Parts: sequence; structure tokens; C-alpha cells
Amino acid sequence: MSRGTWTTRKRFFSPFPGNVNNLLLYLPSYAKAVAGPDQGVVEEFVNPKYADATRTAFKKPTRLECMMQDLPKLLAKELKGAAKVGFTTMERWLTFSPAKNDPESGAAAAAKGAPPGSPASSEADFYAAYRATLAKATGCAVAAGDEQTFAGMPVQLQPAVVLEPSFATTSTELGERFNGQGASISGRSSLVVGGDVTVGAGLALDGRWCSAPRRGRACASRPASR
Repeated sequence: MSRGTWTTRKRFFSPFPGNVNNLLLYLPSYAKAVAGPDQGVVEEFVNPKYADATRTAFKKPTRLECMMQDLPKLLAKELKGAAKVGFTTMERWLTFSPAKNDPESGAAAAAKGAPPGSPASSEADFYAAYRATLAKATGCAVAAGDEQTFAGMPVQLQPAVVLEPSFATTSTELGERFNGQGASISGRSSLVVGGDVTVGAGLALDGRWCSAPRRGRACASRPASR
């Protein structure tokens, strides 16, 4: 941890990826670090985002920041050999898709090959995460939909799949309540599953199917083979 941020030789990515802000702490160790000589204080820096090349105006408010690895470094400093620090990296589709950029910034990011980070791309990633979870947990064949471009940002909004917490909250529970044997969802379909229901084997969806009621009313469904 003493080296801070660095890249590996094979991949030009930091082993401390950005935008991962889920920190799990063992409170007795944290309390010892906070009670140490530094009182839990870590170094801060400013990372301004300028509006243009003149660097005379900020694109967005600038604030003091610190790196997430500063906490493990502080623990190592205060606890010495007793500090036990590790991290788990997960695939992006499962963990993170911000809706933080305006359309212009999202289009600029997309042009550079980076995720747009816009409301449209966040919604598309929301559906994609459910599609991947459904396919991995149940074996359901989920076709790829067409990619569309909005305001310069490519997104794939279909098939739109939503699995509500009232239906399943874990992949194990999903596998028990959705039988993916022989099941398929076309690239133009929409699927919303919620409530205390079980989806049997052989679902062949080419349209819209919704089992989740809204405000006491069952949602409408277009004809689909089930």
C-alpha cells in the first residue's frame, strides 16, 4: 500500500479502480486508527475540471477530495503489521453505472470510447444488468437488441428486463422462481416480473409481459407466448 496508485505491467489499469465507494470496515481497527496520532486525517487534493482549454472557468464545482486507498494506507500506518486490508473487484455491469453527465458530456465520453455516464446509458445498463443476471442464473436465452443512438450516445434499451425485489433479490432465489429451461426473450421485448409469482419453463417472449402490479392495478401485457 505504500506506493499508492500504480498500474500493472500487463494492463494499464490501477488495482484500485475508481468509482468504487463501498468500504467495509472492522470497527475495532477503525477506532484504533481514528484514535492514533493522525486522528483519522488523510491527505486531500483538488482535481479541477475546466470548461475549455483556457483553464479559466470550471466545468463543475471543484471540491477537496481524497483517494479511497488513503484509508488502507492510514490503517497500515497506525496498526502496522496488524492491519489486514484487501479488496474485491467485480465486473462493471454488476456494480456501477452513474447518471451524472449531461448529453454533451455523455456524447464526448462516448466518442472517446468511454461509458457516457448519462441517464440514457444508465437506464440501458440497468436493463443489461438484469438481462445478464437472468441469463446467468436461469439459463434463459436473451437475444441482443438493436443499438440506438440518442444525442450522440449509443445505447441498447431492449430487451428491457426488470426483476423487482418483490420477485427475487438473489441469483439463487431467481433460479428457484424463474425456470429458464427452454425459455427465450427476443431482442425487441420488455419483461417486468414482480410479486409472488413463479415463471415456468418454456417462456417464449416476443412482445411485452408484466406481472408486477402498480398502485393496486395489474399492468397491461401485449400478446406473448408463455
